Amino acid sequence: MNFTENQKKAIQANRPVVGVSAGAGSGKTAILVERIVYLLSNHELWGGVQPGLNRIAAITFTDKAAAEMKARLRRRFKQEVQGCAHPDRMLFWRSMEHQVESAHISTIHSFCAAVLRENALHFNRDPDWKVLKEVEAARAIEGAITDTLNALLEQNDPSACRLALQMSRQEIKSVLKKMLLNRWDYLAVWEDMPVESADQLFDRWEKSFPLLYRSFLQKLKHAPQLDYFLSALQEFDGASLNPFDVREKTRASYIRALTAIKLGQEDSEIFLNEINRDFLDLRHSSKGWDKELFKALGVVLGQTRDWIKEQVLCPERLYDSMMRSAENTFDFWVLFRKANEKVQQIRNATASLDFDDMINETLYFLKSDPDLCRRIALSYSFLLIDEFQDTDSRQLSIARMLADVAGGPSLFYVGDAKQSIYLFRGADVSLFNGEMGRDSHAVSMQDNFRTLPDVLHFVNDFFVRSNLLSSVEAYGGMAPQRTPLKECRVECFITESKENVEMRRRAEAAFIAGRIAEMCGGETAVQVRCSNDRDMRPASYDDIVLLFRRGSQIHFFESALRAARIPYNRIAGEGFFKRREVLDVIAMLKWVLDPWDEEAMLGVLRSPFVGLSDEDLMSLARTEKGLAASFHDDTSDPLLKHPERLAQGRLLFRDLYRRREWPPARWLDRLLSLTCYESVLMDHRMGLQRVSNLRKLRKMAENFSQTDLDVLTAFVEYLEEQSVRELKEGEAELQSKGMGAVTIMTVHKAKGLEFPVVFLPDLDVGTRSDTRDKIVFFRDNDFAVQFSGGRRGFEDSGFYQLLRRINRLDNQLELARILYVAMTRARDYLVLCSQADATLFTWAGILNRMYALPDRADGEVLCDDNWQLRIRREQPIQPYITPERKEYPVPDEDRILARLQSPANEEQAKRCISVSALLDIMGFGEDQEEAKRNEFREASEFSEGEDSSALIVKRAAAMDRGTLFHRIFELWDFKKDLLPPLDELIHESGLDFREAKEFRATMEEAIAVFRRSDSWRLFSGAGSIEREMPFLLKLDDCLLKGVIDAVIDQRIIVDYKTGHAHPDSRERYRTQVMLYGAALWKIRGILPAKGLLWYVDQGFSEEFSICPADLEEVMRCVSLNLQKC
Repeated sequence: MNFTENQKKAIQANRPVVGVSAGAGSGKTAILVERIVYLLSNHELWGGVQPGLNRIAAITFTDKAAAEMKARLRRRFKQEVQGCAHPDRMLFWRSMEHQVESAHISTIHSFCAAVLRENALHFNRDPDWKVLKEVEAARAIEGAITDTLNALLEQNDPSACRLALQMSRQEIKSVLKKMLLNRWDYLAVWEDMPVESADQLFDRWEKSFPLLYRSFLQKLKHAPQLDYFLSALQEFDGASLNPFDVREKTRASYIRALTAIKLGQEDSEIFLNEINRDFLDLRHSSKGWDKELFKALGVVLGQTRDWIKEQVLCPERLYDSMMRSAENTFDFWVLFRKANEKVQQIRNATASLDFDDMINETLYFLKSDPDLCRRIALSYSFLLIDEFQDTDSRQLSIARMLADVAGGPSLFYVGDAKQSIYLFRGADVSLFNGEMGRDSHAVSMQDNFRTLPDVLHFVNDFFVRSNLLSSVEAYGGMAPQRTPLKECRVECFITESKENVEMRRRAEAAFIAGRIAEMCGGETAVQVRCSNDRDMRPASYDDIVLLFRRGSQIHFFESALRAARIPYNRIAGEGFFKRREVLDVIAMLKWVLDPWDEEAMLGVLRSPFVGLSDEDLMSLARTEKGLAASFHDDTSDPLLKHPERLAQGRLLFRDLYRRREWPPARWLDRLLSLTCYESVLMDHRMGLQRVSNLRKLRKMAENFSQTDLDVLTAFVEYLEEQSVRELKEGEAELQSKGMGAVTIMTVHKAKGLEFPVVFLPDLDVGTRSDTRDKIVFFRDNDFAVQFSGGRRGFEDSGFYQLLRRINRLDNQLELARILYVAMTRARDYLVLCSQADATLFTWAGILNRMYALPDRADGEVLCDDNWQLRIRREQPIQPYITPERKEYPVPDEDRILARLQSPANEEQAKRCISVSALLDIMGFGEDQEEAKRNEFREASEFSEGEDSSALIVKRAAAMDRGTLFHRIFELWDFKKDLLPPLDELIHESGLDFREAKEFRATMEEAIAVFRRSDSWRLFSGAGSIEREMPFLLKLDDCLLKGVIDAVIDQRIIVDYKTGHAHPDSRERYRTQVMLYGAALWKIRGILPAKGLLWYVDQGFSEEFSICPADLEEVMRCVSLNLQKC
C-alpha cells in the first residue's frame, strides 16, 4: 500500500508520545495496523526486549473495531510471510499470525477486565467475578435506593425528611437513580475538596461562581449564535448617522459586548452589565430612520436581546435561592453516599462489576499500588489508543500512569476532535487537544480516501463557511484523494412550510422513498463505486443509509418505505417494543402470569397464536361469565365460527401456564416451538426482519436468564420498564448482508462506517428541549439541585442556572461535530433534507443561511469550482417503482391456523415436524448433536439424584459448545476475515472460568484449522452467504420445518457439525442435505448444486451432490415413511 508522507510519519514515529490527528476517511485504522507491523519489523525500537505481539496493547472504542483490527493484522502478517525470503523471518511472521487471536487488542473495558482478573488474588477478589448486566445493575440500584430511603425515613434522618417535605418519594428516587447510574462521576466531583455541610457547599459555590462564568464566556465565543448576531448587527452599519440615537446606541452596545466575547476580552462582562442596565428595553423612536431599516433592525435586536438575556447574562446570585439549593444538594449528597454504600455491598456480595467499575477499580489499584502499576507497565512496550477523542479523564489517567513508568510503554494515540460525539458518555474533547499539545511533532492526516471530491468539497465549503467546528479546531477542509466525476453529487430537498411537524415529516419521508426508488431503478439509477475502487455500478438498496440524530421521528420514514415496497433494516432507534410480533409475545407472557388479565388475553386470542375472529371474541365476551371465565371454562359456545381454534388456544395456554416457572429463554423456546410462529412470520412481507426481532427478544431473554432474576415475572417487568422508558431499542439487525435493504440508523451508530449513498433527513430538529431536571451535573466542577418554591413549584438557583447553561452550550457545540460525522459517512452521494422556514440554529436553518436555500427554485444547481448542489422542491414525478423482487405470498387464515396446531393433540402434532424428527422416523442413526440435546432435556426434566445432576452438567456443556460454534460461524465475516467478539460469546454462554478457558483454546484451534482448509477459500471468496435460514416445506399433509446453517451463492448448502464423523451418519446427513435442497428449490426455484458438511472438531469437509434424480428418490422415500406414520 502506498502511504502519504504524513501517514509515513505516523507509522514510523519514534517518540515516547506520538499524537495523530486523523480526519474522516484518512485511513487511521490502516495506520494503526501498519504501525504495529512497523514496530514488529524493527527490533531496535524495543530496547533489548524480544519483539512480540504480546507486548503491544491496542485500545479500540468497540469490540467490533477490535475484531476488525485483528482481521487486518492477520492479513498483513500473511502478506509478510509471502514476501519473506529468509526462513527465520517467515517463522517470525507466522508466529505473529498465530498470536493475533490472543493479542491485547480490545476495548478499554476488556483491557481493565483482564488486568483485574489476572491480579484478582492480589486484590483479594474472586477471579471469576462477573460482568454486571444492565438489567442487574439497574435493579440493584433501584433496590438500594428503596432500602436506603425507607431506612433513613424510619430513622427520621434529617436530610431524608427535609427532602421528603419538598418532593415526592418518586422524585427523590429519580434524582438518586440518576446520581447512582453515574456514581463515579459524582464521587469524583468532591473527591479533592470534601464538603461536610450545606454552608461549606454554599461558600464553595460563591468562590467558584465568577471563575465558572468567565470560563463559560470563553467557550461562548464558539457558539453559532454569536457569529450570526454579530454579523447581522454589523450589516446595519451606517443605517443611522446619529450616534446619540437610542436604537443605534443599543446596536453599538450589543456589538461591543459580542465582539469582546468573540475576542475573549476580560471586559466582556462590563459590556454585558451595561446591556443589562441600559439596553434591554427596545421601545425606541423611529425618528430619523428609514422605516424598513428600523423595522428590520428591531427584529435583529429583539433576537439578540432575547439570546443575551436568556443564555449569556450572568444569572443572579441571590443568597436565599443559592442557600436553599445548596441545602437540597447537600441532602441529596448524604442520601447518595448511603445508597452508594448499599450498592457497593451488593456488588461485593455478588462478585460483580459493571463497565464503569472496571475502569475505576483498575485506576484505583494502579494509584494505590505503585509496584503493581510498574509490573503491568513493564509487561508492555507499546500502547496504542484508537478514537482518542472519545476518551474520558479516567481512561486517560490509566494510559498516562502506564506510559509514565520508567521503561513502560510508549504511547501512540490517534483521533479526530471533529468526531468527538460521545459527551453523554463522559468523553471530553479537550483532553484530546491537550494531549496533542504534549507532542510537539504531532502528525495531522487530512487526506480523505473515502469520499468523492464532488461531495467532499461541498462538506468542506459548508464547515469552513459556517465555522461550526471552531470549538475544536480551525477547520480548513480535507484533501480528497479520489478522482472527481465533475458532476452533481449533492442534493438538498426543501419541504415547504406545513401546518404541523407531522405533515412536514410525511412530505420529507415521501420524497426520500421516491428518490430511493429512482436511484435504484433502471435508467435513473445513481452510479456508485465498485469494491475494486475503480469501476462504477448502479446503486442498490444495500448502498443507501438514512441517518438520524435521534429516533423519535423514524416511524414516518419507515411508513413511507413500506408504502413504496422498499425493504429496510432499522439498526437503531425507538420501535422494537412497538412491533406486532414483539407485542404478541409480551401479551402471552403477561397472560400466563395472570390468567385473568383480559387485555393480554384479548391480544393473544386475536394474534396468530390462536387466531380467533372478532365475532368469536364478542360471543365469548357477551356470556354471563365474561371473556376470561368463558375461556378458562371447557364449555364451548355453539355460536362460535371456529370452536376448534378456541380448543387449540386452551391447550396452548395450559401447556405454557404449567411451565411458567421456567427461565424466560427456555419458556420462549417452548412458545415458538409449539406455535411455529417464526415460520408463520416468514410468510409475510418483511418476514426475515420480523423473525430477527423475535430472535432478538429471545436473546434478551437468554441474557436475562443469566442473572439472578431468571423468572418470567421479573423478565416481564424488565420488558415493561424498557418499553415505558422509550429506550432507543432498534429492531434486530439482519445477520445476512446483501439482503437488498436500505439501512436506517442513528449517526452515533454509524460512527466508523461508510455508505455509498447517505440521506440526512430531519435536519430541522432543534436542540433537545430543556427537561428541567431537578439535578444538573457539571463534570469539571460541581452539581446542583433545584429547590422548592412552594406554590411556584421548583426553582433554580443562580448556580444551577449557570451549570445548565454550560451543559447546554457543550451539547450545542457537539451537535456541529455530529453533523460532520453524518456528512462524512457519504462515499459517493449525499442527500440533505431542509425546510424552507427552519429555525435559525438547527442544521437546516444554518444550511438555509449559508446557501440561501429558501429562495432557490426546484432543479436549480448551485455551482462552485469543485462541487455542485441540486435543489429539489418537488416530489419525484413518477410513482414509486422498485426493482422486482421475490415476495413471500401472504397466507390465508386457514393456512396460518394449520401451522398452529397444539402438540397436545397427537393427530395435529404430526402436521408440523422437524427435519431431525423426520430423519429419526426414517430409521437413520440419531444425530450426535441432537442426541446430546435430547439427553440434556430428559436429564433436566425427569432424572433425579446425583448421577442425573452430573449428566445435566455434562450434556449442557456439550450443548453450549455446539451452540457456540454455530454462533461463531453465523457471525463470522468471512470476506473480511472478521470474527465476532469471542470473549463476549463465551461469557454469554455461561461457562465457568475453567470451561471457558478450555473452550477458548479449542475454539482458536478449530478456527485456525478452518482458515487453512480448502473450504476457507470457498467461504472467503463467496459472493453472498445467507445464514440461519428458517424454512417451512409442505410434504403431503405435513409441514417440515428446519433451519439451514448457511447457503453460499445460492448454490451450496452448508451444515456445521461438532463431534466426530461416523459412517452410520453418512446417509442421514445426505438425506438432510437433500431435504434442505428441496426446500430451497421450492422457495426460490433454484436447485443447489451440492451440500457441504464442515466437521468443526476434525477440521475436514464432506460433500454431497444434489441432482434432480437423487432428490426425487429421497422425496419418494420421505413420502412413503410419512404415509406409514
